[in-house]
Amino acid sequence: MNNQRTFGMLMLAALTSLSFAQTGNPLSDGWSSGGHSFKNGNYVRGAGQFSFDMYSTSFTVQSGDAFTASVGGNSWTAGDQVLALGAVFVASPTATANGWTSYSTGVFNDNITSSLRMVSKFGSDPTSFGASTISPHNGNGAGSFSGGAGGLGSVLIANTAADLSATPSGVLRQGSITEIYNGSGVDSVSTVVGRMMYVHNAGIVSSWEVFLNVTLLNSMYGGTYSDLANFGDRGLMTAQRGTNSTLFTDSMVATEAVPEPFTMVGLGLGFAALVRKRRKN
Repeated sequence: MNNQRTFGMLMLAALTSLSFAQTGNPLSDGWSSGGHSFKNGNYVRGAGQFSFDMYSTSFTVQSGDAFTASVGGNSWTAGDQVLALGAVFVASPTATANGWTSYSTGVFNDNITSSLRMVSKFGSDPTSFGASTISPHNGNGAGSFSGGAGGLGSVLIANTAADLSATPSGVLRQGSITEIYNGSGVDSVSTVVGRMMYVHNAGIVSSWEVFLNVTLLNSMYGGTYSDLANFGDRGLMTAQRGTNSTLFTDSMVATEAVPEPFTMVGLGLGFAALVRKRRKN
């Protein structure tokens, strides 16, 4: 049986306001749409047949919400800033609707099983990752995390192939794998900086959400890396069948960057003290 995966690349979303609901379905939760995984300008690489719509958002953790509760024995703190990437599996639109003259077609999403891995890559540079100039499923875009496509300090959060059968649908959990690109390879880091939630029925996934606490990330690793994933950077969404798969599809999407502090004050949002300016290299 072929292992397959699909990637989607997104620019990370703008900071949203006070309360934040999460269900594991970013469409239901009102996140910003980033388009389809095979869309021209989103698609990066790979030969998988996973088809999903991509979404992103960001928010500030509020006192008493679900993100302050203990997950895996660890809690997040009110005031922490969070980036989030998510996706919903869909039937693939036509090649024309996606901006291509043609691309390979087949049975989409026919292998979403309990061995599915959902991998989110949070880039550390606005120009990190890159879309394909050729149609699916033979993309030539930049999407390799271990190869540095996300930039120094980019972050990967993923589950393992066995996680779905052990995790109830719609429940917050820590990712099983969290890594940071160090300039020449990847470092495994604490899973406490990330969380995941997915909706599934008997291990068959319909949607998922992945969260990165950038406040905690900078507190723990800001002294180690000269740059880290932040608001306004690109992200890459990945779905793959099993581990070390050879067939996949990469895709990215653009969203808004966080306003500068003076803009936020002008808008009356009151988050000026919370916005971290990017560290200069």
